Amino acid sequence: MAIARLMNQSLEPAGVQVRTDLIQDCLTVMAAGELGPPDQDFLVDFVRRGMLGLAAPVVRRVVVQGYAPGAAAPSWQMGIDLQEAGTIAPRPLVTQPSSRSRRAGGARSGQPSERSVVHTVAATDATLSTPRVIGWVSILALAIGATAAARWAIAWLGETNIYEVAYVGHFLRSLEILELLNLLVFAVLGMGAGIAAGVLPPPRGQQLTALVLAVAVPGLFAIAPAVRQQAWINRAADHQRITPEQAKIQVERFLSKQVGQSGLWGFYTYSARYPELPLAPDAMREIPTIDRQVKATLANLLRWQTKSIEQLLEGCTWGVRGFYLLLAVLTTLTHFQQGLRYGWRWFGWR
Repeated sequence: MAIARLMNQSLEPAGVQVRTDLIQDCLTVMAAGELGPPDQDFLVDFVRRGMLGLAAPVVRRVVVQGYAPGAAAPSWQMGIDLQEAGTIAPRPLVTQPSSRSRRAGGARSGQPSERSVVHTVAATDATLSTPRVIGWVSILALAIGATAAARWAIAWLGETNIYEVAYVGHFLRSLEILELLNLLVFAVLGMGAGIAAGVLPPPRGQQLTALVLAVAVPGLFAIAPAVRQQAWINRAADHQRITPEQAKIQVERFLSKQVGQSGLWGFYTYSARYPELPLAPDAMREIPTIDRQVKATLANLLRWQTKSIEQLLEGCTWGVRGFYLLLAVLTTLTHFQQGLRYGWRWFGWR
């Protein structure tokens, strides 16, 4: 728009690029410096004087945001209420006015100090009001809860249907192929978390939400192996016609013997080495023998050592898991930025 072109012409010597966005009567000025965020006092003074000089009737409030090069979120943000600031005669805009000249200019105009006007509006914006905190908690809890439910449903579908298909089920389980569906799940998580972060004033909203996501994403990712382990215990109980508690004791002993650990981490480690989940004590005793025979056959065919075959197969499984985790994190972050922009727009920060 024309305002952005005028600002960019004046700010080019200072190495600042400006984009603008007008929503109703609020103009958002997004400025990025070449080496870092533009100077806050200088840019706010520049925008305030320029907008009052233009006297645009459709603009009553301006939000000025300073960005580092390539950053998606502003390093600082200040609000200017043009109605409270009054009017001043247009003055030449210099590249870097001194603080003394700014104070003197404000005194000569007979208007309230521009610094006090700007900081009053910014302090109002940055207030963590109770409704905003409740809204942030509610939206974030809804996003995390929906993600957890979807993760559980997808994992249960795989264990009770897809991974039980004859001939190909074990292969699909070893690839954990249903993790690809969770890209959509984590996209929803990122979008919801971004919208929640937009409820709170920046950058506090991003910081608090990022802390919650740092804890939530690994926990959500662990839902799938937990469901797989429980499904294994249930199948073992049904196969042997015993209680799930008795089947769990058998499974825990088997995991401790095979990988030296029990519980969820023991299952996660075991499933990286063996795709087969035995359902009875006899089958559990046969697993090591069958596994050694298969790996010995592969070693003879490839003329490798058996230990190398074991490391290769296990490394491939962990590599696939790491790839899925990386995709989940990147998907969450990408959609978080999109949701954040929607949140800022819907809840009044842009």
